[in-house]
Amino acid sequence: MRISGCGFLGLDWSARRPGIRLSTLLLLGLAMVARADVAELTALQAEALKAEADTQRRIDRLHDETRQLAGDHLAVERELEQTRAYRRQLEKMVGVQEQQITALQDQLQRLDGTEITLLPMLGEMVDTLRRFVELDLPFQLATRRVRVAVLADLLDDPEVGVAEKYRRIMSAYREEANYGSSLATYRDRLSLDGDERNVEMLRVGRIALIYRTPDGQAYGAWDPAARRWQALPAEHFAALREAYRVADRQLAPQLLRLPLPAPREAS
Repeated sequence: MRISGCGFLGLDWSARRPGIRLSTLLLLGLAMVARADVAELTALQAEALKAEADTQRRIDRLHDETRQLAGDHLAVERELEQTRAYRRQLEKMVGVQEQQITALQDQLQRLDGTEITLLPMLGEMVDTLRRFVELDLPFQLATRRVRVAVLADLLDDPEVGVAEKYRRIMSAYREEANYGSSLATYRDRLSLDGDERNVEMLRVGRIALIYRTPDGQAYGAWDPAARRWQALPAEHFAALREAYRVADRQLAPQLLRLPLPAPREAS
C-alpha cells in the first residue's frame, strides 16, 4: 500500500476523481430538470386556476341569466292571467249589455205602439190650449200665443221624445191654470176708441181684466160678452186703486170690491 498527498490510508483518490465529477453533473442535471418541472407545474396550476375562474364566471352569468329568464317567465304568466281575467270580465259585461239591448228593443217596440196613441192626443191638447187662449181674457196674449206655437213646433220635432213632449204640454197647462188663482199687474198697449195707448193692466185671476191709463184718470175692463174694452165710471176708481196696490204688494191682501161683469146665462 502506498500513501500519496493527503489521501487517506489505503485509498487511491486519484483513481476515483472522474466518477465524482460525473455524479455532480448528474445531480446538477436532475436539479435543473426538477426546477423546470416546478416552473411548468406552476404555469399549469396558474392556467388551471384561470380556467376555473373563467368557468365560475360563466356559471355565475348563466345563473343570472337563468334567474332573469325565470323572473320574466313569472311576469309573463302574471300578465297572461290578468289578460284572461280581463277577458272574462269583458265577456260578462258583453252579456249584460246584450241583455240590456234586448230589453231596450222590447221597450222601443212597446213605445212605437204608445206613440201611435199618444201623438194624436198630444196634438189635440195643443189645439185645445190654442182655442182656450183665444177665447180667454186677453191678458199677456203675445206670451201665451208664443208658448202654444212652440208646443206645436215641438210636436213635429223627431229629436224630442214623446215623454218630453207630454211634459212640456202639461207644464203649459199648469201655467195657464195658475193664472186663475193669482193677482198680477203688468204693462201693455191697447187699442182704445181707435187709439193705441200705453196702459197698466190688473188681472184678477180669470175673473176680471182691468186697465188704467198712466195718469190714473181713466179705468176700463174687458167685457167677455161683447169681447171689447168698456170704460168704468169714476165711482169705482178708489176701489180699483186699492186693488192695484194689493197686486203690487204695497198693501196687505184684503177683500176687494171690483166691478165685475154680470154672469151670462148658458145658451
